[in-house]
Amino acid sequence: MPWVEEPKGDAHRQVAGIEPDLLLVDLTRLPEQGADMVSVLAGEGTLDGVPVVLVTSNAADAGGLSDKVPHLTVTTPKKMISAVEAALAQRQKI
Repeated sequence: MPWVEEPKGDAHRQVAGIEPDLLLVDLTRLPEQGADMVSVLAGEGTLDGVPVVLVTSNAADAGGLSDKVPHLTVTTPKKMISAVEAALAQRQKI
């Protein structure tokens, strides 16, 4: 899926139609909305085998997602690049 700077509200619906290498979700803005989206996608089975990287300044924003998303990484904005690189490297083993 191509990078979308300003999603029109339906970018998450595209995930089921493709197999992304990784799902990067910025929880620094609207953390509840981002967490809800990840929860729905995980519940639908859309994230099976897809690493998910959540970027947040508050780890509590990920509340309970680790039980729903097997390949979840929660990181800070400062460590985002290294977290993405590690998640992509881990995907090679999935």
